[in-house]
Amino acid sequence: MPLYDFQCVKCQKVVEQIFNSNECPQYIDCACGSRAKKIITCAGVFTANQDAPWIRSVCEVISKDSKETHVVEMLKNPNRKNYHEWMKKEGLRPMGDNESIPKGPDKADIKQKTTKYMKEQYVKRNALGVGGV
Repeated sequence: MPLYDFQCVKCQKVVEQIFNSNECPQYIDCACGSRAKKIITCAGVFTANQDAPWIRSVCEVISKDSKETHVVEMLKNPNRKNYHEWMKKEGLRPMGDNESIPKGPDKADIKQKTTKYMKEQYVKRNALGVGGV
């Protein structure tokens, strides 16, 4: 059975009720003694950010103290456009689907330094201080 929302015309409280779709009334009694009118709601609509799973992981490694425009914008509005801008300004790029970790001392060194830097930044931001230290 579907779930319907009703809003009280007096106290404006919204309540949910279950009715058969062919038996749902336009009004029900509210707890305040007034009547609540059936309202249109968008049940089951997915409105979450489709980028959320990978955006969250990127935002964990970004320096929260940075005043750089691209960093501030990425933290304020994490989306694909700002992610690509952040990667470009930081001199980073995502690894392709069919791409493996580069071999050779120069490329491996860059990856190692980037990983080390990102870990250091993460630890620094999440470190606990003792006695104001």
